[in-house]
Amino acid sequence: MTAEELEKTIENRFEIVKSRFSGTEKLYLHVPNLPVISQLGMTEKEKIPLQPWVFKQAFDKSLKAIFSMLDQAIGEAAERGVQVSEILLVGGGSQNEYVLHRIRDRYDGEVTNPPRTGAPVSRPSHSRIGWSTTVAEGALVLLAEKNLIRERIIRRGYCVAIHKELTKAVRALYPRIKTYRSPQDKVERIRVGRFLIKVEDRVAWHHEEWQSYWRGLMSNEQDPDGGWTIEENLFYCDGPSRCDPPIRSLENPGGGIYAMRNPISFKVSTEEANGFTKVSRVGKNTVFHMDYAIGLCLDGDELAFKMVFPRTGFWSTGPGGQYDPDHIRKTGKYDLNGVFSLVNSITG
Repeated sequence: MTAEELEKTIENRFEIVKSRFSGTEKLYLHVPNLPVISQLGMTEKEKIPLQPWVFKQAFDKSLKAIFSMLDQAIGEAAERGVQVSEILLVGGGSQNEYVLHRIRDRYDGEVTNPPRTGAPVSRPSHSRIGWSTTVAEGALVLLAEKNLIRERIIRRGYCVAIHKELTKAVRALYPRIKTYRSPQDKVERIRVGRFLIKVEDRVAWHHEEWQSYWRGLMSNEQDPDGGWTIEENLFYCDGPSRCDPPIRSLENPGGGIYAMRNPISFKVSTEEANGFTKVSRVGKNTVFHMDYAIGLCLDGDELAFKMVFPRTGFWSTGPGGQYDPDHIRKTGKYDLNGVFSLVNSITG
């Protein structure tokens, strides 16, 4: 047996013996063809004696991670006024008596000092359900009972490009970004991202976020079949980002922000635009004013981008008037399965 093979054999057999450790006993690793090495305390052939402290040290890293996770979950529950009724251990490690005793010692019993909860620490009964299937069953319960989910942590943020009017203050914030002069009103602006939802936002299972905008629809930009196609460039970000980050270009925005393959696209028909107000002319072209709002609407794992606009082109109640039932609404859906990470915040 080579040194590498011996090391692998000891490692594998140690994990087997470790799973039987209950906290006080001396255990042995059985290694075939291992000679007596009395200088190392190995006085019997094919046996390596291991003292209790060896196993305790081996469990320390895992127990620290478990304690940290449970402390956080118990603390968050306490902040919401929720009493922890039971701590259920699942998985292979939960069958180890030493791990069970250490967790019970820290959390079970009378509540004297945090993080004690007074809640029993238990593990599934084999007569009721195997421990190996408890995690899978819990995941299926959460999937089927979506009302249990109180909130989720966003792992991907989304923003749209907007044109911010250029003032001295704005120029100071974005000194190197190219400007854009709108043909509708000749005002100089720069392109920035406006986040609808950010990374690490905590949102409910059903969640909506709205932003209000306006644009000038020019008569020469009408579709061949009449009306206009409203496009909003969409971007995503998988890390923290500043508010209203600069968009250097629609194809390569920079700053950790990336362009989605297609824009959000909504069709405004000629009939729907009949009531829009003519506000100016650019050459031979008429400019129609259009207030509108874009909403990011989450329903489970389905994301819908919605657009709402008033029939006259102007909000009658100012920004935020998208809730008027008489307004025109458009919807386009995106599949976001796998984008969210469930957090340990559920109703009891």
